Amino acid sequence: MAYYNSERGHTLNEKIAIIDLGSNTARLVALSYLPNTCFKLEDELRELVRLSQDMGESKIIRAEASKRGIDTLKAFKTYCDAVGISKIHATATSAVREAVNGASFLAAVEKNVGLELEILTGEKEAYYGTLAVANSLDYKDAIVLDLGGGSLQLSYMKNRKFKVGQSWPLGAVRSTELFFESEIVKSKEAKELIKTTQKSIAEFFENVPEGLTIIGMGGTVRNLANIAKKANGDRLELIHNYHFKLKDLEEITEDLIVKTLAERKKIAGLNTDRADIIAAGAIVIREVLRYYQAKEIVISGQGIREGLFYSYLFPKSGHLVKDLRSFSINNLAKRYYVLGNHNNA
Repeated sequence: MAYYNSERGHTLNEKIAIIDLGSNTARLVALSYLPNTCFKLEDELRELVRLSQDMGESKIIRAEASKRGIDTLKAFKTYCDAVGISKIHATATSAVREAVNGASFLAAVEKNVGLELEILTGEKEAYYGTLAVANSLDYKDAIVLDLGGGSLQLSYMKNRKFKVGQSWPLGAVRSTELFFESEIVKSKEAKELIKTTQKSIAEFFENVPEGLTIIGMGGTVRNLANIAKKANGDRLELIHNYHFKLKDLEEITEDLIVKTLAERKKIAGLNTDRADIIAAGAIVIREVLRYYQAKEIVISGQGIREGLFYSYLFPKSGHLVKDLRSFSINNLAKRYYVLGNHNNA
C-alpha cells in the first residue's frame, strides 16, 4: 500500500526489507518509507534458526544449522518477491562472523538464495543498536545492552550518538552450551558464568560514566521483561520503554535456574523456544546490572534491524531525527495528511 503526500507529490512507496540472521533467530522487518519524512512498518517475520548450535570451540557452523539458515532465508526471499520488495539489506552477526566456515556459508547463501549477506562486526551491531535507541527513546546519554544468541554488546551513547562499544561471546545460546551441562543449572556453573561475565565487562565500564540508564534490546531481555510484566499483573501489551526492575530480574533468574525445561516452558510471558537458553541469558543481563549498580533496565522494542533502517530513512544528519517527539507524532500523521513543508531529519 502506498500513502500519498499531496504537498510533495510523492507516495510512501519506497520499500525495504531488513534481514537479521542472528545466532538464535532470523528476523525480517518490511517497511515502506519516504526518505527524511515518514515510514510505516508493513510486516515482521521471525524464525528460530539456532545457527550457532553446537559450534562449540571448533567454531564450525554445523550442516543442520546451515540448512536451517538457508531454508529460512529462502522463505524470507520468497516473501519479499511475493510482496514486491526488491531492496533487501540482509545481515549476519556473531555466528557467521566467528565461524571458521563462515565464508563457505555466505557463498552457499548467495548461490542458493540469491542474497549477499553483510557480516556485521560487533562494533557495527552496537552502533545500529544505539541508533535504534536514539531514534525511539527519549534519552541523550545511556548504556545500550544487546544480548543475542551468540554475543553480548554494550555501547555508550552520548548526546544520542554512538561513542564506543564492545562485544563478547556471551550470548544466550553460546553461554548455555559453554557453561551448562544440563537443563537444571548447577551452582558451580552459574558461578563460573557470573565470574566470566564480570571479568569480561570490567574494562568497558572503566571507561564510561557512572549512573547512566541501561537500555536493553534483544529477544532474551524482552522475554524476561514479559515474565515480570505477567507476574506483576501488568496487562499492557507494549514492552517498549518498560522499566524492568533489577529486583524482579533477580527473582526471575533464581527461579529459572532451579526449574526444569518443562517447567520453564509453562512460565507466563516466556516464548517456549527460548526456555532452554533463558537462564544463561538472565544471568548475563543480571550481572551487567549488578556490576554497573543499576536498579533497572529500560526495554527497547527496536533493535539492530530498525537501527539499520534509520540509515535509509535519514541518509543525512547522522541518521538521527532532530526532534524525537515531533517526529513520532508527525510520522503517523504524514502518512495521510500534510503537516507543512518541514523536515525532521
